[in-house]
Amino acid sequence: HIDVATLCGNSRGDGRGHLQRLAETAMDQGDAATKQARLLEAEMKTTPDHTQALQYLEKQHKRQPKDAAILHTLAISYEKAEKWHDLKGLLPKLKKHHILPTLTLQQLERTCFHALIRQEIQSLTAIPEHSSRVKKLIAAWKSLPPLLIETPDFHQPHLEQLSQLEEYALAEALLLWLLEKTGHAVWLQLLGKSPITLQNSTLKTLQQHTKTTFQHSVQSAAWYALGCQHTRQKDWKQAEESLCKSLTLDDNEMTHRALADVYLQLKEFEKSAQCFAMVLKENTIA
Repeated sequence: HIDVATLCGNSRGDGRGHLQRLAETAMDQGDAATKQARLLEAEMKTTPDHTQALQYLEKQHKRQPKDAAILHTLAISYEKAEKWHDLKGLLPKLKKHHILPTLTLQQLERTCFHALIRQEIQSLTAIPEHSSRVKKLIAAWKSLPPLLIETPDFHQPHLEQLSQLEEYALAEALLLWLLEKTGHAVWLQLLGKSPITLQNSTLKTLQQHTKTTFQHSVQSAAWYALGCQHTRQKDWKQAEESLCKSLTLDDNEMTHRALADVYLQLKEFEKSAQCFAMVLKENTIA
């Protein structure tokens, strides 16, 4: 019997070659697959160069593609080595064979796709043509699992990344795609907060959503976005009208705050004070 803990301890001094030989020896003794996977996992933890460990582990995975211990260790190894495309390819097997607990697998999947999306956004800077960049960006989002597409907080850091790169037009295109795909009101609200003047096609989309009757939160968010756009254009009366319509559908702090600023510009100080009072009231309740 070979004690795995002892071997892992010895691996620090004996190097990867010795560890690999021990793993090969372990294949003939008892639960070989588990031993070799755990030995390789130890190697991943004790050396900054994961290449040799991964090559060996991938070789064993080809021999035993359904082995749970190997799949588990390979997934951890890909994550540590930041080999996100390889990890993405492994995710379906992890799900199919129930290798990891559900929550652990979901977190691993989020980590993997966060990294892949960040890489895709960085690569967009090398593409000069806007339409090609939009196409590549949307293709990256289409590759996401449906559950992540439906999860608003997954997208937030990537929208912030686009804003930091001053890629506002790309962020606008992405928000429109997410709106069409999910119908969530949050995308309309974020369109409203965009620091640039929206395209005419986007404004038409917002106007269409103000006419929806099936979901007040979406209709309200569309009026809010239009109100914010009129505010950027310093069309204060139109901003007032849109924001007031938004409030009649969904009374919330965000819209009261925006309307308070509009009333300041219109020098309607009493109405502005009333809006700020509502903001304070809602914050106190919260």
